[in-house]
Amino acid sequence: VSMDPVSYITIKGFTIECARQDAIRMTGVRHCQVINCRITNVGNVGVNIGGIVSAYEEVGNPRIVSATGYEKIGAGAGGQSLWSNDPGKNCKVIGCDVWETGCEGIVLLGSDNLAENNHIYDIGLYAKDCPGINLLGERNVARKNTIHDLPRCAIFFKGVENVMEFNDIHHVVLETKDMGAI
Repeated sequence: VSMDPVSYITIKGFTIECARQDAIRMTGVRHCQVINCRITNVGNVGVNIGGIVSAYEEVGNPRIVSATGYEKIGAGAGGQSLWSNDPGKNCKVIGCDVWETGCEGIVLLGSDNLAENNHIYDIGLYAKDCPGINLLGERNVARKNTIHDLPRCAIFFKGVENVMEFNDIHHVVLETKDMGAI
């Protein structure tokens, strides 16, 4: 069995609907892309680069138990603990519409990843402390996204040299009080 990371995969133009957990979860990937996809009605994360999962079974779709076999990472927001397999590197999520998810719209865990020109709204249906875009790691970028109608923040970041620029953010922090737009 090769232990080399999966590289240069593109998922383009898909509509993904009614997933019990994540619509797209990529772990241990390099130079992969999710482009012009429509993602809705999923129990957990819309696009999950890096493959984080909650350490608690009540976060995400309540009918699903938490994943096992992952390593605990200190990237949790709101007091959550998160587990991860392998962060992503140089991956892109571009031009996607993501709405009505149980947790985050987009997660970028790793380094040199990009979320650009996405439309994210009505997320956090099960976990009210999830952001529209979660940047965890180094040199990740959230650029030119439209993010609105969320229970918590539009963008959460933890790590170094992460960039948030030219995003259109409105109507966020609608159900929690301990946060700002970013």
